[in-house]
Amino acid sequence: MAFFNDLGKRISKIADSVESKTQEGVEVGRLNGELKREKANLEKLFTALGRASYALYTGETDQSPDAEAEAVKASLERIAALEEKINIARGNRVCPNCGAAMPAGNAFCSACGSKMPEIVVPQPEPAPAPAAPEKEFCPNCGTPRKDRFCIMCGHDFEGVKPEAPAETETIEITPVANDAAKTEDKE
Repeated sequence: MAFFNDLGKRISKIADSVESKTQEGVEVGRLNGELKREKANLEKLFTALGRASYALYTGETDQSPDAEAEAVKASLERIAALEEKINIARGNRVCPNCGAAMPAGNAFCSACGSKMPEIVVPQPEPAPAPAAPEKEFCPNCGTPRKDRFCIMCGHDFEGVKPEAPAETETIEITPVANDAAKTEDKE
């Protein structure tokens, strides 16, 4: 029995881990999509900055391309923030000295040897949440409980024995010979 209980718990932990990794993969995919769109936007901004700079250089305008340069700067900041979010979602971080990506737990950069800054994650005030009930497993087969009865072996988790059926009237049936069949057989 304990074997099945432990097996059920291990299977549940594995399923939770797979679900967590799937959610991380979905988040990384979403962030990569945003990053791709922002990089395409950056290319357009660089083109606009180049045209504005060329127009200033040739004397077509006397306006400085400051607005275009600010837009490029803002786009680069958004790209850096998205790349940082992707690294965090993957469990990585970037060396501030050389820019190499590495696992978040490294104390030193594996590419340049620089000491990595400590990760400080602000902890929000946890809202009081109802305690999640611990999963219950069938004592007979180890299957996680889904309802009152085990879906694999029928064990009653609530331990209530079914009531005996109410007294019913019993009718005795006796076979009756078919006289027509007997007369046909005789002929």
